[in-house]
Amino acid sequence: MRKMWVAAATTCFFGAIGCAQPKAMRQVCPPPPLTSFLEQQRSRLHYDLTFYPSPVADTVIFEAAAGPILWLGARWDNYDDGALFVIRCGGDVIDAARVGGVIRMAPQAIPDTGIMAVLTEINPGGGTGTEYREIDLFGLVDGHLTRLFGATTHSVEFGIPSEGGTLTARSVAISPGGDSIVVRGTTRSMREVGDTGIGLGPERPLLVERVCWSRKERKYGHCGGG
Repeated sequence: MRKMWVAAATTCFFGAIGCAQPKAMRQVCPPPPLTSFLEQQRSRLHYDLTFYPSPVADTVIFEAAAGPILWLGARWDNYDDGALFVIRCGGDVIDAARVGGVIRMAPQAIPDTGIMAVLTEINPGGGTGTEYREIDLFGLVDGHLTRLFGATTHSVEFGIPSEGGTLTARSVAISPGGDSIVVRGTTRSMREVGDTGIGLGPERPLLVERVCWSRKERKYGHCGGG
Protein backbone atom coordinates (compact mmCIF):
# COMPACT_ATOMS: atom_id res chain seq x y z
CA MET A 1 0.00 0.00 0.00
CA ARG A 2 1.33 3.41 -0.93
CA LYS A 3 1.72 6.03 1.75
CA MET A 4 -0.71 8.92 1.85
CA TRP A 5 0.84 12.35 2.15
CA VAL A 6 -1.09 15.02 4.05
CA ALA A 7 -0.29 18.68 3.47
CA ALA A 8 0.05 20.50 6.74
CA ALA A 9 -0.49 23.83 4.98
CA THR A 10 -4.24 23.68 5.50
CA THR A 11 -4.68 27.44 5.10
CA CYS A 12 -2.87 27.48 1.75
CA PHE A 13 -4.74 28.33 -1.39
CA PHE A 14 -3.45 29.04 -4.87
CA GLY A 15 -4.12 32.68 -5.56
CA ALA A 16 -2.40 34.04 -2.46
CA ILE A 17 1.28 34.84 -2.32
CA GLY A 18 2.93 32.24 -0.13
CA CYS A 19 1.38 29.61 2.10
CA ALA A 20 0.41 30.09 5.74
CA GLN A 21 1.57 27.15 7.81
CA PRO A 22 -0.02 26.07 11.10
CA LYS A 23 2.00 27.61 13.94
CA ALA A 24 2.85 24.29 15.57
CA MET A 25 4.14 22.85 12.31
CA ARG A 26 6.28 25.93 11.60
CA GLN A 27 7.90 25.50 15.01
CA VAL A 28 8.55 21.79 14.43
CA CYS A 29 9.93 22.25 10.92
CA PRO A 30 11.31 25.76 10.46
CA PRO A 31 12.90 26.55 7.07
CA PRO A 32 16.70 26.79 6.97
CA PRO A 33 18.40 30.23 6.94
CA LEU A 34 17.89 31.04 3.27
CA THR A 35 21.12 32.76 2.21
CA SER A 36 23.46 30.25 3.84
CA PHE A 37 21.29 27.36 2.63
CA LEU A 38 21.47 28.58 -0.98
CA GLU A 39 25.25 28.99 -0.71
CA GLN A 40 25.48 25.32 0.29
CA GLN A 41 23.45 24.35 -2.80
CA ARG A 42 25.64 26.03 -5.42
CA SER A 43 27.00 22.83 -6.97
CA ARG A 44 23.58 21.17 -6.95
CA LEU A 45 22.07 24.19 -8.75
CA HIS A 46 25.08 24.80 -11.01
CA TYR A 47 25.06 28.39 -9.79
CA ASP A 48 28.34 30.26 -10.31
CA LEU A 49 27.48 33.94 -9.83
CA THR A 50 29.06 35.87 -6.95
CA PHE A 51 25.95 35.97 -4.77
CA TYR A 52 22.16 35.43 -4.73
CA PRO A 53 20.52 38.88 -5.22
CA SER A 54 17.64 39.51 -2.76
CA PRO A 55 16.62 35.87 -2.14
CA VAL A 56 13.10 35.14 -0.86
CA ALA A 57 11.34 31.80 -0.26
CA ASP A 58 7.94 30.29 0.45
CA THR A 59 7.37 26.86 2.00
CA VAL A 60 4.83 24.04 2.10
CA ILE A 61 5.09 21.29 4.73
CA PHE A 62 3.79 17.74 4.30
CA GLU A 63 3.28 15.35 7.19
CA ALA A 64 4.83 11.93 6.59
CA ALA A 65 5.34 8.76 8.64
CA ALA A 66 9.09 9.37 8.79
CA GLY A 67 8.66 13.00 9.76
CA PRO A 68 7.67 16.29 8.10
CA ILE A 69 8.84 17.05 4.57
CA LEU A 70 9.53 20.68 3.69
CA TRP A 71 9.12 22.05 0.16
CA LEU A 72 10.95 25.33 -0.32
CA GLY A 73 10.40 27.51 -3.39
CA ALA A 74 13.06 30.20 -3.74
CA ARG A 75 13.41 33.21 -5.99
CA TRP A 76 16.13 35.80 -6.38
CA ASP A 77 17.27 38.52 -8.77
CA ASN A 78 13.80 40.12 -8.96
CA TYR A 79 12.04 36.79 -9.69
CA ASP A 80 14.30 36.09 -12.70
CA ASP A 81 15.94 33.02 -11.16
CA GLY A 82 15.13 30.48 -8.48
CA ALA A 83 14.83 26.85 -7.45
CA LEU A 84 12.57 24.30 -5.82
CA PHE A 85 13.81 22.07 -2.99
CA VAL A 86 12.39 19.06 -1.14
CA ILE A 87 13.98 18.74 2.30
CA ARG A 88 13.68 16.34 5.20
CA CYS A 89 12.77 18.46 8.19
CA GLY A 90 16.02 19.45 9.87
CA GLY A 91 17.95 17.14 7.57
CA ASP A 92 19.11 16.45 4.05
CA VAL A 93 17.91 17.80 0.73
CA ILE A 94 16.00 14.98 -0.97
CA ASP A 95 16.06 16.65 -4.38
CA ALA A 96 16.20 20.09 -5.98
CA ALA A 97 15.77 21.73 -9.36
CA ARG A 98 16.65 25.17 -10.67
CA VAL A 99 13.25 25.88 -12.23
CA GLY A 100 13.21 29.70 -12.32
CA GLY A 101 11.81 32.18 -9.84
CA VAL A 102 9.09 30.51 -7.73
CA ILE A 103 6.46 33.24 -7.38
CA ARG A 104 3.99 31.24 -5.27
CA MET A 105 3.19 27.64 -4.40
CA ALA A 106 0.54 25.47 -2.75
CA PRO A 107 -0.12 21.76 -2.15
CA GLN A 108 -2.12 20.07 -4.90
CA ALA A 109 -4.11 16.84 -4.67
CA ILE A 110 -3.50 14.26 -7.40
CA PRO A 111 -5.05 10.79 -7.80
CA ASP A 112 -1.88 8.97 -6.68
CA THR A 113 -1.73 9.37 -2.90
CA GLY A 114 1.82 8.01 -2.92
CA ILE A 115 3.06 11.22 -4.56
CA MET A 116 3.21 14.51 -2.68
CA ALA A 117 2.68 17.35 -5.15
CA VAL A 118 2.93 21.13 -5.21
CA LEU A 119 1.42 23.58 -7.69
CA THR A 120 3.70 26.50 -8.51
CA GLU A 121 3.70 29.72 -10.48
CA ILE A 122 7.14 30.30 -11.95
CA ASN A 123 9.04 32.95 -13.87
CA PRO A 124 11.30 30.80 -16.08
CA GLY A 125 13.28 33.82 -17.25
CA GLY A 126 13.62 35.26 -20.72
CA GLY A 127 15.54 37.66 -22.89
CA THR A 128 15.11 41.17 -24.22
CA GLY A 129 11.54 41.79 -25.35
CA THR A 130 10.22 38.57 -23.83
CA GLU A 131 8.24 37.80 -20.68
CA TYR A 132 6.91 34.47 -19.45
CA ARG A 133 4.92 32.94 -16.58
CA GLU A 134 4.26 29.25 -16.07
CA ILE A 135 1.98 27.07 -13.95
CA ASP A 136 3.88 23.90 -13.09
CA LEU A 137 2.84 20.89 -11.04
CA PHE A 138 5.78 19.14 -9.40
CA GLY A 139 5.69 15.83 -7.58
CA LEU A 140 8.17 13.80 -5.56
CA VAL A 141 8.23 10.51 -7.46
CA ASP A 142 10.44 7.76 -6.05
CA GLY A 143 12.62 10.38 -4.37
CA HIS A 144 13.00 12.56 -7.45
CA LEU A 145 11.50 15.98 -8.08
CA THR A 146 9.44 15.51 -11.23
CA ARG A 147 7.51 17.99 -13.37
CA LEU A 148 4.12 16.30 -13.73
CA PHE A 149 2.50 19.07 -15.75
CA GLY A 150 3.29 22.54 -17.03
CA ALA A 151 1.73 25.30 -19.12
CA THR A 152 2.87 28.77 -20.12
CA THR A 153 0.10 31.04 -18.84
CA HIS A 154 1.54 34.37 -19.98
CA SER A 155 3.99 35.10 -22.74
CA VAL A 156 5.08 38.25 -24.50
CA GLU A 157 7.43 38.00 -27.47
CA PHE A 158 8.27 41.47 -28.76
CA GLY A 159 11.99 41.35 -29.38
CA ILE A 160 12.07 43.62 -32.45
CA PRO A 161 9.26 46.20 -32.18
CA SER A 162 9.36 47.05 -35.88
CA GLU A 163 8.53 43.43 -36.70
CA GLY A 164 5.70 43.14 -34.18
CA GLY A 165 5.14 40.37 -31.69
CA THR A 166 2.58 38.20 -29.89
CA LEU A 167 0.80 38.21 -26.53
CA THR A 168 -0.51 34.84 -25.34
CA ALA A 169 -2.58 34.12 -22.23
CA ARG A 170 -3.74 30.76 -20.91
CA SER A 171 -5.87 29.64 -17.96
CA VAL A 172 -5.38 26.33 -16.15
CA ALA A 173 -8.33 24.49 -14.57
CA ILE A 174 -7.58 21.45 -12.38
CA SER A 175 -10.35 19.06 -11.36
CA PRO A 176 -10.91 18.74 -7.56
CA GLY A 177 -9.01 15.46 -7.27
CA GLY A 178 -6.44 16.29 -9.91
CA ASP A 179 -7.72 13.64 -12.36
CA SER A 180 -7.72 16.06 -15.27
CA ILE A 181 -6.34 19.47 -16.24
CA VAL A 182 -7.82 21.71 -18.92
CA VAL A 183 -5.90 24.58 -20.54
CA ARG A 184 -7.65 27.32 -22.51
CA GLY A 185 -6.00 30.34 -24.08
CA THR A 186 -5.97 33.21 -26.51
CA THR A 187 -3.30 34.95 -28.55
CA ARG A 188 -3.07 38.47 -29.94
CA SER A 189 -0.68 40.19 -32.29
CA MET A 190 1.32 43.19 -31.06
CA ARG A 191 2.63 46.07 -33.11
CA GLU A 192 4.49 49.28 -32.52
CA VAL A 193 2.33 52.43 -32.56
CA GLY A 194 4.19 55.73 -32.67
CA ASP A 195 7.31 56.12 -30.57
CA THR A 196 6.16 54.47 -27.35
CA GLY A 197 2.75 52.89 -27.90
CA ILE A 198 1.82 49.26 -28.52
CA GLY A 199 -1.27 48.21 -30.47
CA LEU A 200 -3.02 44.87 -29.92
CA GLY A 201 -4.85 42.87 -32.55
CA PRO A 202 -8.07 40.90 -31.95
CA GLU A 203 -8.02 37.87 -29.67
CA ARG A 204 -7.81 34.50 -31.37
CA PRO A 205 -8.67 31.37 -29.35
CA LEU A 206 -6.12 28.61 -29.04
CA LEU A 207 -6.97 24.94 -29.17
CA VAL A 208 -8.24 23.64 -25.83
CA GLU A 209 -5.85 21.13 -24.29
CA ARG A 210 -6.79 18.45 -21.76
CA VAL A 211 -4.58 16.00 -19.89
CA CYS A 212 -5.66 13.16 -17.61
CA TRP A 213 -3.84 11.23 -14.91
CA SER A 214 -2.85 7.66 -15.77
CA ARG A 215 -2.85 5.51 -12.64
CA LYS A 216 -0.89 2.84 -14.49
CA GLU A 217 1.88 5.11 -15.74
CA ARG A 218 1.68 7.54 -12.80
CA LYS A 219 1.77 10.62 -15.03
CA TYR A 220 -0.44 12.96 -17.06
CA GLY A 221 -1.12 12.38 -20.73
CA HIS A 222 -3.22 14.05 -23.41
CA CYS A 223 -6.87 12.96 -23.45
CA GLY A 224 -8.51 15.36 -25.90
CA GLY A 225 -10.03 18.83 -25.71
CA GLY A 226 -11.98 20.30 -22.80
